Amino acid sequence: MRASVAGMILSALLLVPSAAVAQEPVADRPLSVYASIGMGRLNSEGSHGNGPDVGGGFAYQFNPRFAASIDLDYWRHKRRLASGGTHEGSGLFATGNLVVYFFPERRHQLYLLGGGGWGRYQPRDQPDLAAPGPP
Repeated sequence: MRASVAGMILSALLLVPSAAVAQEPVADRPLSVYASIGMGRLNSEGSHGNGPDVGGGFAYQFNPRFAASIDLDYWRHKRRLASGGTHEGSGLFATGNLVVYFFPERRHQLYLLGGGGWGRYQPRDQPDLAAPGPP
């Protein structure tokens, strides 16, 4: 339990700075490009298992009040089951967001973020073929 909490905190510390940079308006650089890479290491009690996660995107600041961003994220996972089979798969997610800044000249930003996305998950489970079937 302690290790999974520490992993979640570490993941948040690594991912939040890229999201914060994407939200910060910069007048002299209207285009921001960002990327993330990570590894999920979860326990085997009801989780999807372990696997890599890579993502990235870009944000464009149209003017001090309006911005847009597009993100793409891909992850894989694999977990060995007690029965001998495996639970594995991969996912691809794309999102787009629009940001409206209410006070762009201030240091602390109040903004409204809205958007949508698309996701695709592809399972590749492999059951244990030697396990007995239903009676």
